[in-house]
Amino acid sequence: MTIKSIVLASSAILLSSSIAYAGEHHSANALEHAAVAASHAEKSHLELIKEHSKEALHHAKMAAQQHHERKMHMDMAIKKLKEAIDHANKKHSKRASKAAHKALEHIHKSFD
Repeated sequence: MTIKSIVLASSAILLSSSIAYAGEHHSANALEHAAVAASHAEKSHLELIKEHSKEALHHAKMAAQQHHERKMHMDMAIKKLKEAIDHANKKHSKRASKAAHKALEHIHKSFD
């Protein structure tokens, strides 16, 4: 393993953990606002139910969108990794390299 590959691997681990936390931000906010809305429901505070339900809805939609985009990029990464393996088996170094780089790009994009 080269120093460059070790640094890249370490960076990827740090990036993935911080992005996973950021990606859960909307899910956590949706849960929090839905819980607050539910607690106000017991007291019939309609305005507070509405306000927190709207916030929960916004964050739930954002979380769903993020998860959808992540999945699309990871699906493309899987496709490109399979292509890289196939081309490597056929001794097509340029095509294998290009596919591996594209897979890496999609994996990175799945964290955005």
